[in-house]
Amino acid sequence: MKMITPKELERLKNRLIRKPFVYEQVYLEVLDHYAAAYEASDQSLDATIEEQDQEFTNLKIFNFNETYKKELDKQVLRDHLRVLTDLLRMPQLIVTSLIVLLGFYFDDVLFEASNLKLTLFFALAFIPFVILGYIAIKAMKRKQEILWELKTAHFNVMFLSCLIPVNLVHVNSISSAKNSIMDINAPLTVVILLTQVAMCISIIHVTVTNIKPVLAS
Repeated sequence: MKMITPKELERLKNRLIRKPFVYEQVYLEVLDHYAAAYEASDQSLDATIEEQDQEFTNLKIFNFNETYKKELDKQVLRDHLRVLTDLLRMPQLIVTSLIVLLGFYFDDVLFEASNLKLTLFFALAFIPFVILGYIAIKAMKRKQEILWELKTAHFNVMFLSCLIPVNLVHVNSISSAKNSIMDINAPLTVVILLTQVAMCISIIHVTVTNIKPVLAS
């Protein structure tokens, strides 16, 4: 089986970028499909491209873009829920239980330490934005290296995940004229902090997950 050369790959990229791709992930998956078809055939690169173009029409590319974004939204939500529910399953349940028990055992100490609890609250709310910034920088580097006009859908989806800590901070700011939600009672303080920790774990896990588009018919 022949192998596509770097020069041929560059020609293929220049041809495919003319198609109505929106997301880099979809473009790379179609590019891989074209390259594999060329390597498995006895045809020239131009003949292979023309043959594959019959299958990957502009309409189908539009459908891929739409389907990929929808599936990515669903997959990220499923991953969030799975990571959170895994914290309540063995063997993670042991660690989760120990952390919860320690949290409620020292809840009065934590509740009285006003500066500490607020620092933890805002630090845990800020972590998702650090992760979002990392994704944004990574996406910009990818656009500079490959194709600046294509979007990274993972960045768009993860931006929505950061709305959760934003809303929590907003609730905290309007909860009372004098006191925040962290000052209501000790158990609620622990529940809020533990929820933030669980969300940070979930967001980190989803961030490093590679979700590939499915080129369904």
